[in-house]
Amino acid sequence: MLFAGSTTPIICCTSSNEVKDAITVFCREKDTVLELGAEFADVSSHLCTTVGEHGKAVLVDKRRRDSNTGRCKFRNVEAFLSPSDKPLSNVDTGKEEVTTFGDRSTVIYLDDLGEWNDKIFRDPTASSQFDVIIMSISHIIGHDLYMTMLSLANEILNALPVKNSLRAMIIKSKTLYSLSKRLIHSQRLFDGTTKLPD
Repeated sequence: MLFAGSTTPIICCTSSNEVKDAITVFCREKDTVLELGAEFADVSSHLCTTVGEHGKAVLVDKRRRDSNTGRCKFRNVEAFLSPSDKPLSNVDTGKEEVTTFGDRSTVIYLDDLGEWNDKIFRDPTASSQFDVIIMSISHIIGHDLYMTMLSLANEILNALPVKNSLRAMIIKSKTLYSLSKRLIHSQRLFDGTTKLPD
């Protein structure tokens, strides 16, 4: 899927495993990647591992009363906040060994989704030049608001300092994926390869 005026491919995924597969394909070592709607679990860990010790992951999520509340039961914000002098360190939690990524991740909290432009593109501590953007914001905006998600994705693409600079935008949304399966390209109608259902 592409937006008008943009050459950035938009990859639609329906699960965390699909997002991790897309990260493996589109993200590279030393990349700077934005994860909007970070759940600080397996996707964020996979992203930090993929970009490596010389890459940067900007993890953005809605501010919560308790840093580990949310839908994901494996959420571990501390693993991404821990400062580290080593490229990769381990923290003893008493229960199990947890890998930390404080050396390559920046965590940004939004009080409201409308703050994304100020916090991501105008904040000097956050890099505004990204190689890949990952959006998983259904838990913030609601599962049925795919037009809001599309609108936000388009706004983010238009806010980039260098147009068409992204390698890919990865969006996790089951409803958006369902919508994309129902769309029919006009050229297929015109050349006769597809017909509208009766």
